[in-house]
Amino acid sequence: MKNEKTAIFRNVIIFYFGLSAFTYFYFITLVVLYFGRFWSSYSTLSFLVSAFSEPYIGAVAVYTLLKEYRKKIKLSGSFHRGEVFVGAWALMLFAAIALTLFSDNYSLNEPFKIIIQVSSAVILIYLGGLIHKP
Repeated sequence: MKNEKTAIFRNVIIFYFGLSAFTYFYFITLVVLYFGRFWSSYSTLSFLVSAFSEPYIGAVAVYTLLKEYRKKIKLSGSFHRGEVFVGAWALMLFAAIALTLFSDNYSLNEPFKIIIQVSSAVILIYLGGLIHKP
């Protein structure tokens, strides 16, 4: 039984780090495409960011579940590096809103829509995690 728990824990950790890498890559790519105003210049990459917006939200939800599992198994503290993404998404949301309202270079477009959808989901998932502590 102990070997089985160790194997499950090892697979969870591998999956956890894979999701972590995906979330970093997705976030950084969206930041560069949106704030660098490269959305139209890199159509294939922009398409992939758009296509993966909903899977990203799913990845964040799974990442959160795995984080809670790790906290319960290892009895670690409540703060994890992934929680920094909540602040980063909130900051990106407010920056995108401000740029859209006050700059002629930004408008209500696909990347802005993705930022609103994903940041809202990330913030809601985080708040759900705060409400239900293990």
